Amino acid sequence: MSIILVNYNNTNDTIRCLNSLKYQTYDDYEILIVDNSSNDENKNLLAKFLTSIKKEAIFFNKIKIIYSNLNLGYGGGNNLGIRNSKGEIILLLNSDTVHSVSFLKTMNNFFEQYKFIHIAQPLIYYFKEKNKIWCNGYKYYKYSLLLFKNLNFIDRAVINKPYRIDSADGCAFFIRRDVLKEIGLLENIFHIYGEIGDICYRARLNGYNNIYCNPLTEIYHDIQPGFSDLHKQYFFRNRMILFLKHFSLPLILAQSIIQFVRLFLIAIDLNNKKFDYKFFFTSIMKMISGFILGLKRRLN
Repeated sequence: MSIILVNYNNTNDTIRCLNSLKYQTYDDYEILIVDNSSNDENKNLLAKFLTSIKKEAIFFNKIKIIYSNLNLGYGGGNNLGIRNSKGEIILLLNSDTVHSVSFLKTMNNFFEQYKFIHIAQPLIYYFKEKNKIWCNGYKYYKYSLLLFKNLNFIDRAVINKPYRIDSADGCAFFIRRDVLKEIGLLENIFHIYGEIGDICYRARLNGYNNIYCNPLTEIYHDIQPGFSDLHKQYFFRNRMILFLKHFSLPLILAQSIIQFVRLFLIAIDLNNKKFDYKFFFTSIMKMISGFILGLKRRLN
């Protein structure tokens, strides 16, 4: 198994993630850390940590660092790691995660037992609310506001065995190397947010539709509910790219209207009883840029 961690000025998260991986009950894996052109402070912090664990030779020797001179984004950073990896199962893992000790073993056994599985994810909880599910897979709804709807079951008792989903989450994304060889790597055009929805869509179009959530193991994602500023910046832009890449013209029109409505609803700040004009008009411009980029991709 090859684990890809992309580090971009969040070395403290990466160190915590590595410390969590160190105690896994499964040990047949390599870790490739792609530093996405972090600043010197973060690079030095990571180097200092790796020096501190040299005595732990078994774990230390699993780790390889790849330095990029440019910020390649989520897709480009992970692609750089994938190209330098060796495992038949590839895990794209967010660095702001911690994991149950049996996480890797359970997921590896899952792929070994069910050879027909192409893509998978574990159950993902909030780090700060460890009984609250953050993501347990997505279902695809062409005419909804959400498009990819987080299943987000509240009661774990109803999800006590693996089940099929339409799209996994990029927080802990498992995929067989053979599938990547057929459908290609992540799309760089998104930069961040949208790559996993796109690759799952491409996988399904090519017959690799056995995408599953395995709720028999879990990880914890250190993230706040709602839209981050970075998420806001790319969300609507990347939706337009996704629509133009894959959808029919009537569906592109329908989803463009639906996403405009969603943007309007998000811009309404009910707590402060005001409308966020800056976010609204910035996002409109992002949607237009996404439309242009997606149209160029569609016509190529």
